[in-house]
Amino acid sequence: MRFSLPSSRKTWALLGTGLILVVIVSLGSTAFNRNTMAASMHSAKATVGMDLEQNQVQMNYQLDSSPPPPPPPSANPLTLLPQKLIRTAKLGLEVKDFPRFERTCRDLAQRYGYLADLRINNKEDGCKRAELTLRIAADRFDAALAEFKTLGVVKKEELSVEDVTRAYADLEARRLNKRTAAVRLREIIANRTGKLSDVIEAERALSEVTEELESMEAQKRAMDNQISYSTLRAEVSEPPLPPKFNASALWQPLVTALKDGRSGLISSLAFVLEVLIVLSPWLLLSSLATWLIRRWRAARAREEHAAELP
Repeated sequence: MRFSLPSSRKTWALLGTGLILVVIVSLGSTAFNRNTMAASMHSAKATVGMDLEQNQVQMNYQLDSSPPPPPPPSANPLTLLPQKLIRTAKLGLEVKDFPRFERTCRDLAQRYGYLADLRINNKEDGCKRAELTLRIAADRFDAALAEFKTLGVVKKEELSVEDVTRAYADLEARRLNKRTAAVRLREIIANRTGKLSDVIEAERALSEVTEELESMEAQKRAMDNQISYSTLRAEVSEPPLPPKFNASALWQPLVTALKDGRSGLISSLAFVLEVLIVLSPWLLLSSLATWLIRRWRAARAREEHAAELP
């Protein structure tokens, strides 16, 4: 006996069976996707954690192994820093009243800056001479230089300007990098999260970074001083005195000639006396021979004369 459902019931049965199959397939696919996503997220978290740990180690223990990345165009130190100039002037000045000049120069130094060096000495001709160095505020350098030149007659003038903007920006960038590295190393030493060898290496690196940072700080202070205060170096002297009239100078050539003549005369007499001393024995012998020859001739002449007489 065959069992059969009405056509409407068959339709609903087919629809229900298909719906159940669809629900089962959807639930299975959702569960599979969730497991796959969980495994992927776990793998990604592990990878990100390893990367973060490696980056942290490199950041803590290899702070200066590579140069810092270039700053963005908006943070370029050359665009942020004003122009840095070092100005130096050298003057040669001639003054008539040296004590007045010294007082005025000290007053000028107090008004515009400070007197860094002053050395005064006397020249061979009796005139005073001074070498001085003035440090003048950079924004008042032109006014101070113009006023200083009115204190005497300018014999020599040299003015030099050095632009150190790029060098200053480079020094400032390196100084900030070293300061940041020092802060990170101090954090590593304070936390002591790594191995003992890593902490010892960090302390050694901190010592080196601190020494370099102190050197850069000293360079920056010196450069700031040179930029804030311009330098004026001057050589100051009194005008040379006119030559004095010396009456004895008129007779000096004659006196010199007499002295030279006397020396020559004495030298000549000494030479003649030396020659006479050397020749005196020979002169005596020749004189004696001449006298003997004359006596012999005279005696012979008498004998001949006596022989001729009767």
